[in-house]
Amino acid sequence: MKRRLCRMLRLVFPFAGFAVFAPDCGAGGREDLLLLENVRVFAPTSGAFGEPLDILIREGRIEALGDLEPPPEGAERRDAGGRYAIAGLWDSHVHFSFLTLQSDAAVASVLEAFLGNGITCVRDVGGPLEVIASLSQRVARGEIAGPTIHFSGPLLSQPPLLDMLKNVNEMLPGSAATVESVADVDAMLDRLAEQGATLTKAIGRWDPALFRYYLDAAEARSLRVVLDPGAPLFHRIPVDLALALGVPSIEHAKAAWPVVLRDDLKREHDAFLAAGDAAGSGEALMLRIMSLGEESLSPERVAALAGDWAHRGACFCPTLVVAESWLRQPLFPPAGGASSEEWERGTRGMRDVGVRLTRELAASGVRILVGQDGADPEGTLLEMELLAQAGVSPVEILRGATSYPAAWLGLDERCGSLERGKAADVVILDRDPLERIENIRSVWLVVRNGAVLFD
Repeated sequence: MKRRLCRMLRLVFPFAGFAVFAPDCGAGGREDLLLLENVRVFAPTSGAFGEPLDILIREGRIEALGDLEPPPEGAERRDAGGRYAIAGLWDSHVHFSFLTLQSDAAVASVLEAFLGNGITCVRDVGGPLEVIASLSQRVARGEIAGPTIHFSGPLLSQPPLLDMLKNVNEMLPGSAATVESVADVDAMLDRLAEQGATLTKAIGRWDPALFRYYLDAAEARSLRVVLDPGAPLFHRIPVDLALALGVPSIEHAKAAWPVVLRDDLKREHDAFLAAGDAAGSGEALMLRIMSLGEESLSPERVAALAGDWAHRGACFCPTLVVAESWLRQPLFPPAGGASSEEWERGTRGMRDVGVRLTRELAASGVRILVGQDGADPEGTLLEMELLAQAGVSPVEILRGATSYPAAWLGLDERCGSLERGKAADVVILDRDPLERIENIRSVWLVVRNGAVLFD
């Protein structure tokens, strides 16, 4: 597809005093008329593309769908020739703050590439609050073209921070923060809400009592919670407890692993966890279990968890692309311990377990979100392909990149599907993505808030 930036976003969201903009799916304010003719529209409810019709867009919103003859006077017309239209895609697990370590030109180039691939909204799930709030606001004001950014601010944990989070903070200070008390939780969540965050992310170490308070406090401030339990094993808030407490989105395919271990390994794992600091680092035990891959699992526990997860309605964002990237560029232990070969074998086992759990959860009706754990549009597309390889249907993958994240944020009346009154973020594809999810790459036209950006 030949792509060119036809026009920049002309969105103006004035600030008043200390008011902070909370991003929506997209906004109106445009006066132009755009008529997309002869296009097949994907309906998430039916999971199918309809017969060719016309879409009329006015002031950044979809005004009408159907046979619009004669065409409205003065409308810019684009004949799609029976091609396939979906709502703008979401990536539900990015970290855009790290882009700001580069030049403004590099940031602009990456964000424009997201739009060029049809990705018009993201959930940013961890980064310095002021950095990501500023980037979100720049996009919202039209200073830079990019996807709408719904953000969480720093990853939150009780002290001490995991070593991984300490390393991240050295690279980009403020990416992770600790809370030790109810007062700390309240102060942090107040800051997030004041800066325009719409979600908050917990990771790693949490006392169950403080975690329960955190969930209630976040809900009181209309902040949606995502949870990354931490390392592959030894979770302080395991996913079965998280689901019972009402966590609405759980991140990473490995998250459920400790809950679904086979009997002998679960006894060993739980005994280690109960021993606390006296038990040591647990690296050897973790690598041994990781290396077993799917052999470490209890099929009965997997089935029981999948059923409970689907019943409770929480979303799951597997980020399968993470393990794949680690296998392509292996991670080595920071100091001493296991060999690189042992880590690679463990990572392969983690990849296989993640694929198995994703397949089982999707088959049980758990809503799968598309997310990459990075800041590269190629990661979003690759994640969709990996989900298909794991057994997730193209219909569910499309829902997980459109209607599911919009509903998760309570924005489903405004975006997530192509319907009258909703935001005019439209991606038109040359080929049917329900036949092969790889066809998501066949972008013919991108419309952002009613403006043709790329064709």
